[in-house]
Amino acid sequence: ALSGETDIKIFPDYRGVEVLSAYRPLKLPNLNWVIMSEIDKSEALAGFSRLRDRLIALASMVLAAAIYASYFLATAFTRPIRALEVVAGNLTSGKLDKEVDISAVDEIGDLARSFEKMRIALKASFERVEKQKADLETEVHTRTQEFESASDQLNLAMTTMPNGLYMLDEDFNYAMLNDRYLELLNIPDGVVKVGTSIFESIKFHANRG
Repeated sequence: ALSGETDIKIFPDYRGVEVLSAYRPLKLPNLNWVIMSEIDKSEALAGFSRLRDRLIALASMVLAAAIYASYFLATAFTRPIRALEVVAGNLTSGKLDKEVDISAVDEIGDLARSFEKMRIALKASFERVEKQKADLETEVHTRTQEFESASDQLNLAMTTMPNGLYMLDEDFNYAMLNDRYLELLNIPDGVVKVGTSIFESIKFHANRG
């Protein structure tokens, strides 16, 4: 963000915990400030992780059941069993848009109907997770806009106020200053900026007499 980039990424924070972070630079004169909004990755993706674990466990059981059934069923049932294996593979890989053929009226048809109910339930769960993700991204975007608005208001206040304004950090370096401050002290551009020690401005005036 300090290099001027705007992005949404996942990386470890100061605690060593992975977080979902959105950041962008603030457009303030003489300031190299950025804004960052973070939420723990585990919290943001908790619903998806639980759904993924359940899907893997469920798909494993279904796939095992399909293989077991195909071994013992007669040749007449081979084709529908294979079709159900394809369905199980689709469920495992998250392909939930294709409907399951439930035209059979025997036990295979009952199993196919169970697969179809499972597909519908999983698809609805995935859609809820995607909606939560979209809501989170919207919230991050809204917060970013709010911070940008506050930044613009601060920038306007600093550039229009009649008084000089500056702020020093603990090392007596300028953390913030406006143009009016430089005008009042009659300091040319480039002599004093954010990060410069206040002693540089004192030295400048001393050399100038």
